[in-house]
Amino acid sequence: MRLAVCLALFAFPCAADPVALSFFEQNGCVASAGDLTAAAASGVDVAAIDEYVMAQMAEGHVVEQGAYTVLSPEICTIRLPQIETEWRLDAPEIQAITTAVDRDPEFPGCLLGDLRGFFGQQYPDDPARAYDEFVRFVAAHIISGEVRFFSESPLRTPATWQVVTGDCANVPEIDAMRETQRYIADEPFAEVIATLQANDPCFEERSDSLRNAVLALQGIDVTTGQGPDGAAVNAWMDTEFLFIMLAADWFIGDSFTERGMTRPPLCAWP
Repeated sequence: MRLAVCLALFAFPCAADPVALSFFEQNGCVASAGDLTAAAASGVDVAAIDEYVMAQMAEGHVVEQGAYTVLSPEICTIRLPQIETEWRLDAPEIQAITTAVDRDPEFPGCLLGDLRGFFGQQYPDDPARAYDEFVRFVAAHIISGEVRFFSESPLRTPATWQVVTGDCANVPEIDAMRETQRYIADEPFAEVIATLQANDPCFEERSDSLRNAVLALQGIDVTTGQGPDGAAVNAWMDTEFLFIMLAADWFIGDSFTERGMTRPPLCAWP
């Protein structure tokens, strides 16, 4: 069912609403009825979004891709989604699973413990919420620059998620971490999504396209794993991008046990 039809009961006289456009920009320039239901539950005025879609449809700027309403790139620019979490890094429960910066000389830094297990324990009767809280917690703190999954070498897997603020920033790679944070921004994010849309079909398991796109974004040779001379890189930034996309609910059927399938905006419609 088309979004405009799904939301017709809420329609008011059409007007180009900047709030509605902002909603689309942070949702990959895509919306389904499910996206709007979730938005309404969080207090978003879905009536304004519906009237905006109807107005843009009349102008030829809307494409219906199955259950998804997609705005043309002529009027919609993909931006980082806004991810909110109820869990703060300074919460006592989170502090209890965060190591001291100097606990392990081989892996210096404040490392977060078993987050999957932690959130599973917080919501033992609701695994779906535990998973959602887990990915939102990680994604929100990636975007804020407080948590990283970082290694300059594709041959060295990061120990785990790492807190990089306050005393936890006293680590050898902090300058490279701060420099590569610039890729967690609107334009690089949109560039990666454009690559996925050009390469990956919808409703299939995710491929290597994300990893290759994020490596290419930083100028890292996909074949050799070598980056530009002297430039800071994070060879594992695709994991950070992935969590932002998971938290934005851009996969279908993902959970603690399932990888899920791609959906717009992360793929090309047949």
